[in-house]
Amino acid sequence: MPCCVYSVIHPSGIDGVLYYALTIFTSFLASSVSAILMLVFSIPATLFADKWGRRTSAICSGIILLGSMFLVGSLYAANAVHSYGVAR
Repeated sequence: MPCCVYSVIHPSGIDGVLYYALTIFTSFLASSVSAILMLVFSIPATLFADKWGRRTSAICSGIILLGSMFLVGSLYAANAVHSYGVAR
């Protein structure tokens, strides 16, 4: 059962975003920038993981995720997103 749940959840995460990044961002440059930013931000996360601890990392990432989801939700609620294209 856990393997089935993981196989369904996994493509909806960052792997799904990276797979469709060129379609979503519509340019190779924007897709490359997203990959470079992921690399840049993974370096401090790897270096400071032991110093910060799991709890601090989980709380900070949860707050950042809450903010980004609230931003996306408010954009959709305000009809600031086009009714056509990849986002719909």
